[in-house]
Amino acid sequence: MFHHVLVSLDGSTGSECALPYAIDIAATYGARLTALGVPIPMEWEQVEEYLETKVAPLQAEGIVKIDTATALGEPGPAIVAYARSSDVDMIVMGTQGKGARADYRVGSIAQQVLERAPCPVLMVRIPEGG
Repeated sequence: MFHHVLVSLDGSTGSECALPYAIDIAATYGARLTALGVPIPMEWEQVEEYLETKVAPLQAEGIVKIDTATALGEPGPAIVAYARSSDVDMIVMGTQGKGARADYRVGSIAQQVLERAPCPVLMVRIPEGG
């Protein structure tokens, strides 16, 4: 069912909470996994180094092969564009859901991806206190 899973990593706690889910889905389906670096809140120079520090230990475990890539442009549209151009079957990303009473910021990265993604999107909520 899934051949290419994309996980968006930006250095935040939310994005890192999504990584185990992406690994599990890719391992379950024997899918290719790509960790996509986006610039917020990091500077562009740090993106590749950050991805390597997150991916190298997982590669060593041998659970699943993880490729890395970086996106240019605004994060939401860049994630969607990468997913379209790379035949991604599922996007996994973290979100800071605040609950039913909170106001959600219109135009947030998660909302942009949900509205425009060419495939299913799994949003992983940061655990309370995370």
